[in-house]
Amino acid sequence: MEKVSIDTAIKELHEYGARTRMKRGIFMRNMKPVETDFTIGDFYVEANVIEVEVRDKWTQDGNIFTRLKVRDESREAVLVVWGRKDNQKNLKLFRKEFNHLRIRIIHPVRPFNEYIEKYEVDLWAHEELTEILVIEKE
Repeated sequence: MEKVSIDTAIKELHEYGARTRMKRGIFMRNMKPVETDFTIGDFYVEANVIEVEVRDKWTQDGNIFTRLKVRDESREAVLVVWGRKDNQKNLKLFRKEFNHLRIRIIHPVRPFNEYIEKYEVDLWAHEELTEILVIEKE
C-alpha cells in the first residue's frame, strides 16, 4: 500500500481519484445502523496530531466522533474519527491527553458533502473501514 501526503489524500478522495474505491459500511441514522456506500482511499497517510478539538461527542443519530487537527509536510487538515456504541476501536486512541502523537491512517474515507461544506472536514476515519495506528508517541 502506498503512503501519500495529506494533500494528495484529500485531492484523491474529494475528486474520486484513481486510488479510491467504493465500499459498504455502517453509519448510524435515527439511532439505527444503516449500510451506506463510502469512498475510501487505497493508501495510507502519516500525520502528527496537533490538537484534539472535540472528544467523544455523541450525535443525535447515535454516532460518536472525535475531531482532530493533523499535520504532515504538505498541510494541516481536519480528521474526524467515527464510531458508535459497539465499535470505538479508533476512538480509544484519543481518549487520553498526550504531548505528541504520530499516526498512520490506513484507508481514509471521504466525508459526506455536508460535512465537507458545513463543518470543513477534510478526512474521515470510519470505525470499520479505516485503521489508525500510533507510530510514535512522546
